Amino acid sequence: MKHLHAKEYAELPFTPVFIGGAPRSGTTVLNAYVCSAPEASDLAGEAAYIYHIMPSYARMKAEPELNTYFKDVAEFEEYHAGLLKIILTDMWVHFGKPKVLVLKSPFLTMYFPELLHLLPMAKFLVSLRDIRDVIASRCKVEIKVNRMTDTKPDQFSPQQLNPLCEEYRQVYLPVMLAPAHPNLKIIRYEDFVTGKHDAEIAKFFGITPKPDHLWQSKHVDVSTWHGNEWNSDSYGKERTGDNVGSYKKYFNHKQIEFIERTVKGTPLAVQS
Repeated sequence: MKHLHAKEYAELPFTPVFIGGAPRSGTTVLNAYVCSAPEASDLAGEAAYIYHIMPSYARMKAEPELNTYFKDVAEFEEYHAGLLKIILTDMWVHFGKPKVLVLKSPFLTMYFPELLHLLPMAKFLVSLRDIRDVIASRCKVEIKVNRMTDTKPDQFSPQQLNPLCEEYRQVYLPVMLAPAHPNLKIIRYEDFVTGKHDAEIAKFFGITPKPDHLWQSKHVDVSTWHGNEWNSDSYGKERTGDNVGSYKKYFNHKQIEFIERTVKGTPLAVQS
């Protein structure tokens, strides 16, 4: 079984760029920053369509029935590479054929190593944020989503914190444990919000981001995002490091120790 159009899309006339990181790790502001470059596609919402394709791809790759429809795993990978190229090309046309097509999805991050294998011409940028600040922010999301109006983050038990910490590990570890690759870059959120990585990002993608154009878009109205429980009050505002270390305002000592233990001995261990 072969994709009829795979050869037609062998060479893409643009660079696919994927922005990732755990939920609440600064992926949206990083995405907005990259999209502020005139060479990049307009700021848009989550790349949910591609995210939902990748779990199916990963599951099928391990299925014994794969050989019923494909000669081998290599042919299966070639098929999906062709499929992804067609999807990305359609998106590229939709956004006006920019030099760089920028797509962002936190949960897609765990599939970045697979995507890099399928799309070796693509580039990947990951925002790595301190787990303590991420979990503090996730607790605030949980409170909003579940209407926990009488609950504060410092009331979250280890049983409530653990799934959020597991989510953090699941998103990041596949990328952190993958072999180093020139098209995959991981930056610290804490440094990005101060502008420390600006020159590095521009060189990595071959673009010229315009911080004064942050959040500008013809495709989305960022002001409408504030009604979503998952979105941050910082959307639409300039980058700032004011929320770095903010977990100290929300968690007690025991909670902080518990969160730190969940990543101890991993590449995600807290840098004190």
